[in-house]
Amino acid sequence: MIHQTLVEMLNDRGFVLNENNLIATKEEQIIHIKILEQKKIGKREIINIIQEMEEEEIGHLILVIPQKLTPLAVHELKMSNQEIEVFLYKELMFNITKHYTQPKITLLTSEEKKSLIKEIKSSQLPIILKSDPIARYYNAKSGMVFKFQRPVIYYRIVV
Repeated sequence: MIHQTLVEMLNDRGFVLNENNLIATKEEQIIHIKILEQKKIGKREIINIIQEMEEEEIGHLILVIPQKLTPLAVHELKMSNQEIEVFLYKELMFNITKHYTQPKITLLTSEEKKSLIKEIKSSQLPIILKSDPIARYYNAKSGMVFKFQRPVIYYRIVV
């Protein structure tokens, strides 16, 4: 299940996985995927991963782990300049965008965002946090805008 959700998440972002399912590409962007099985991921393991990324010139990594990182490992991630997304196994057990209660969600392109901002000031848009599961699923950055479609359409800006 984890693998299927990972594939769907990367496809929803516009990436295509290679045959060994460890690298996803979209135009010239590359995301490496690392799935760890060890229970405790601490500061030492994160330092090793960061060094490995620097040596192999990896710019973006999705790290899938069984349990939460230790507080020191989280601190080490925040101090790093590398883009590392961390997902727990349980977060990838099912695709949250495919749940029956979830509305249709799209991330607006920069052109769509500009035309929306002409109609509505960005300060008037309700927010969605970068830490929200949907924002994490799409790897949304601050300032990006989501469009949610239910019977009515509404927008959220990522902060």
